[in-house]
Amino acid sequence: RAYAANSVGISYGEIKEFTTDPLHVSPLATALSYPDATPVCLVETVVAVTGQGFLLSDAYGNMLYVDAGYGWDRNVKISDKVRVEGEMDTYCGNRKLTFWNSSVNGTTTVPDMESVDLNNVNLAEFAKAGHAPCKVEVIGTLIYNNGNYKVEIGNNSIAALVYPISDMTKFIGKTVLVNGYYLWTSN
Repeated sequence: RAYAANSVGISYGEIKEFTTDPLHVSPLATALSYPDATPVCLVETVVAVTGQGFLLSDAYGNMLYVDAGYGWDRNVKISDKVRVEGEMDTYCGNRKLTFWNSSVNGTTTVPDMESVDLNNVNLAEFAKAGHAPCKVEVIGTLIYNNGNYKVEIGNNSIAALVYPISDMTKFIGKTVLVNGYYLWTSN
């Protein structure tokens, strides 16, 4: 006979298996295939931080945006190896994780990825192709429209900057080079 307790309750009797961690770590590639509302735990590398979350990547180039929402404490930085728990979700056709909590488990090297030059692609076709998140580079004029910073590339193509961390007002109307990540396409 055994006696054990955890946050779920107390057990007495013949115990064959007992865990205090109901969320087991999943590989990122596996978690991307889970249906919406599936609880998940990941341990991956932070490759970008936004005003409302962060982007994780594994060693194979798979990426997932972690949506921490307004007011999160930005407790992670680029190159942190983090354990994050949340719920799988879909936004604008791409997968994301709705944040519950995270902890930093050290630092690591950010995976090296080739950038897609958005100045040399048709953005409408790029969006229609349903690209997974990827590293991108774009040069254009920074504008502020409908509460969002955007980079006007030319030929009426615009790339929005999602949840910037800092105020970019002083760059409005100037030519900027943006190195970042494509997350999703919305109208």
